[in-house]
Amino acid sequence: MRISIVISILALLAACVAKEGVPKDVIQPDKMKLVMWDMVRADEFLTTYVFAKDSTLDKKKASDSLYAVVFKLHHISPDDFSKSFRFYRTHPNDMKALVDSINSSVANTTNLNFNPPAFIDTSIHKGSLKAQ
Repeated sequence: MRISIVISILALLAACVAKEGVPKDVIQPDKMKLVMWDMVRADEFLTTYVFAKDSTLDKKKASDSLYAVVFKLHHISPDDFSKSFRFYRTHPNDMKALVDSINSSVANTTNLNFNPPAFIDTSIHKGSLKAQ
């Protein structure tokens, strides 16, 4: 009997917590989506263009420097981002919604309907070369 009461109370608490949404002191999903997308782009830039060209570079210092630019762009502090990211990481449903939103935005802004040019036959046609 006690176990069923405890389970019922935990279920009610979990339901209440799930309905609260994102706390006000956490970066809200619409803004966090933009921040995370810029962080991904910063990482890609560092990996592709910076670290690949200079293996002696202090990767943490270079990363922190570029992340500072992203934080400044979005008017947040590193602590704001860390706290918010920690929240999303510990709330899988909110994180999934955030990542799905990022993926949807990226899919809508990239040209997924790329049509390659018509096939050009570059093979040598019979009789196109004169016998020597």
